[in-house]
Amino acid sequence: MKLEAREQGMMELIEAYRAECCRRLIDNAQAKADAMLAEVYARQRGALHRRILAERSRATGLIQAADAERATRARRAVEARDDALIELAWPRLRQALARRWQDRDGRCGWIDAALNRALQRLQRVPWWVRFAQPWPVAERDQVRRRIEQATGQPCDLRADADLSARILFGCAGARLDASIDGLLHERAAIEARVLALWHRRPVVDGPGAEDVDADAVAEGGKR
Repeated sequence: MKLEAREQGMMELIEAYRAECCRRLIDNAQAKADAMLAEVYARQRGALHRRILAERSRATGLIQAADAERATRARRAVEARDDALIELAWPRLRQALARRWQDRDGRCGWIDAALNRALQRLQRVPWWVRFAQPWPVAERDQVRRRIEQATGQPCDLRADADLSARILFGCAGARLDASIDGLLHERAAIEARVLALWHRRPVVDGPGAEDVDADAVAEGGKR
């Protein structure tokens, strides 16, 4: 019995040792498998994250490109509309200025503004003035008196058949052109003003003479 008991004890020790070795092997293998799976998952997560970032960047680029294209189309549409507006408004502005010359109040305001500019710029020497008809004698005499009073010199005032809706002041080689062409010389600035007025006050049927600021243009002149 003692021998059998010892054999039984040895068998139990061997079994316990075998079981412990198997458990350790299994635990090591499981740990290695877990580590490998974690590494694979990490790589896949990194790859997925990079793909997501790449797709997000691509989508953002497409959206930005679409926005830029829309903005470009909108800008070109506005530019085309503005060009068409200027082509329509420019001759009407000339017509409005021509009508202003025919109107007494408009003509007097035009000439008064031009004369004030001329008195600020031109020398106090004998002046000459060339003007378009109609310009009543009483208005002419009033302008002559202002010039002669300011300069202390006689003024040569003459009608010019070649002029249309215009008046020129000059002396000693200098002149101030208050004609339509002179007033409209700074075309780019005037076009910008016309467009600014148009965008502030849209008109359904397009601009008429009242939509372009003939009064403001008539306040200027070209030296």
